[in-house]
Amino acid sequence: MTTARWQGHKYFLKSGVTWSDTGNHVALKARIAPVAIFDVSGMRLTPMIPAVPSHVLLAAFNSNVFSFFIKKFIDHTQKYQINDIRQAPIVIPSQGQAALLEELATRAVTVKELQLVAQEPSRELVQYCRQLVQMQKQAPDYLQPNPQVFLFASAQDCLTAIELAVQWEVEKLYGVEGLGPFEEF
Repeated sequence: MTTARWQGHKYFLKSGVTWSDTGNHVALKARIAPVAIFDVSGMRLTPMIPAVPSHVLLAAFNSNVFSFFIKKFIDHTQKYQINDIRQAPIVIPSQGQAALLEELATRAVTVKELQLVAQEPSRELVQYCRQLVQMQKQAPDYLQPNPQVFLFASAQDCLTAIELAVQWEVEKLYGVEGLGPFEEF
């Protein structure tokens, strides 16, 4: 009698980060993978060290810097395969950097959920995004928000502010602040 060989079973029922595998000339699009049992077609990375929780990976994966590294130095095809992501450099953030990236990623997920149900952001969320835009004034020119964002007329404006803050923080994390833009995939 033969039995099935269970590979990776210790990662079952754990959350992680998954992504769209096809991205011809666009940045990687990552999202949080819920707790689940997955198979070969369900690419997911589960954080192994506490210093890099899922939301920190999510922020890094969704940055232009991360996609730039993959497309320029690892694999320049239209696919983002699991082995490409595994080969990409993951910088271990300080506690402060990790906390900020986790906060930004969590807020971004909240805003995306608001967009999906066509709801406007709360006053608290708009205030948070206004503070981000104020801090973003110190960022490189290519990471400055469009003046239209300052109105915060929609959830998309909040998402834009958060995404720019993520781009800047990941550039700092990787030591390439101000050397971009990293939009050449």
